[in-house]
Amino acid sequence: MRKLLAGSFLVACLATTGATGAGAADVDVDYAPEPSGWYLAVSGGLNRIFELDYEAEEDFPGEFSDDGEIEFDYGFRGAAAIGKRFGGNFRAELEFAVSSADADEVDEADVDGSLDIFSLLAKLDYEMEFFGWWHPYIGIGAGLAHVTIDDIGGTDAADGDDTVFAAAIEGGSMFALTETVELFTQTQLMFLGDVEGDFETSTGSLRLENPLVLSSSIGLRINF
Repeated sequence: MRKLLAGSFLVACLATTGATGAGAADVDVDYAPEPSGWYLAVSGGLNRIFELDYEAEEDFPGEFSDDGEIEFDYGFRGAAAIGKRFGGNFRAELEFAVSSADADEVDEADVDGSLDIFSLLAKLDYEMEFFGWWHPYIGIGAGLAHVTIDDIGGTDAADGDDTVFAAAIEGGSMFALTETVELFTQTQLMFLGDVEGDFETSTGSLRLENPLVLSSSIGLRINF
């Protein structure tokens, strides 16, 4: 009787162990960590400073008048950003960008010099998805820009720097290359406050009225 009970107990244990092992084999456990939502981004491209109105006061050199226009060539733009994705297709981003464009003409007279812009923007983007692979997005941003007027003019060039309010609207597209790497394109229109400057030798001052900067960039995002 004891042998019969012991044998029955052993068979029951083996059957239970086998069923548990089979059930465990059917469970697919994924140990890959969940994405944190954070990412880093770098980008580069071209920028365009639209024809810029200015006002000069008191003593100013011959290339300038009381008021007029400055035209710029196409320039370059580079940016780095850190961001985080949230629910509902929103993501927030802190972007530092550097852009520069050479001056072409002041009131149709050829000049040298450049306008350099260092901006820091806090941005909010809304990203959509179409066809499973195309992710267009739109966004807004606000922050500060440090603008340097670098020797715009002739013998007595305009110079100086100023920190002004900056705001931007933007749109672009994102394409996933791998689980962690994304390619994106972006077009941004940035609005700046008035920029104050002066001249190297004259006693006059110069005000650039609300520079408007259009940029187009391509870049990569790294998710972690």
